[in-house]
Amino acid sequence: MKKKLILAIIFVITSTEVFSDCRGCCSRHKGVVCSQAGVTQCGDGTSLSSKCRSKKCNKCSRTSIEVTVARYNRKLYRHWIDKDGDCQNERAETLIRHNIGQLKFKTKKQCMVIGGKWIDNYSGKIFTKANELDIDHVVTLKHAHKMGANNWNKKQKMEFANDPDNLLPVWKKLNRQKGAKGPTKWLPPNKSFHCTYFKKWNEIKSKYKLKQAKREIASISELSKSCDLK
Repeated sequence: MKKKLILAIIFVITSTEVFSDCRGCCSRHKGVVCSQAGVTQCGDGTSLSSKCRSKKCNKCSRTSIEVTVARYNRKLYRHWIDKDGDCQNERAETLIRHNIGQLKFKTKKQCMVIGGKWIDNYSGKIFTKANELDIDHVVTLKHAHKMGANNWNKKQKMEFANDPDNLLPVWKKLNRQKGAKGPTKWLPPNKSFHCTYFKKWNEIKSKYKLKQAKREIASISELSKSCDLK
């Protein structure tokens, strides 16, 4: 249990003075932390009470205490919902949206897609079986969480997790290879898709006002020199 907690929330402490008046504010919520978005909150993502916000603990000092982010939990980002109640969840809707062939469904109700024709932009390969594909979040849920989404409410997190603009059907092997990595650490093997990938990444980050690290901006700028990202 201790190992998991250390991995989830990493503290670099040089002083405890900043949060000296905050003891007890988040005693049941993993303590007071400073998120990457510069927001003071409880370690499990819970907002501070008005009483606590009136104290020194509403001052987020990155020089005194630095925390990577409140614990990420994928379950907080409810995904593959059925937005319009037609029995097709967002995975099915994404497969239908990107299909370029004859669709095949598991039953006559046409809720679950099992076949069709899809071009995986990450590899350039063509697939006809839905179970060979994952639905990828271009800007991953974990990355978004670290860059400000941890401060969103449940509805905002759900909307982001099911936003068609951020979803692509891709070869599951590459989706799992990508994991939660951003473009500074992972890019699709299909180089002809890189410019589109950078553009989609920037558009989603801008749409949701997600924080961009200096290294991320510099890396994307360098990698996309030959792209027109306007």
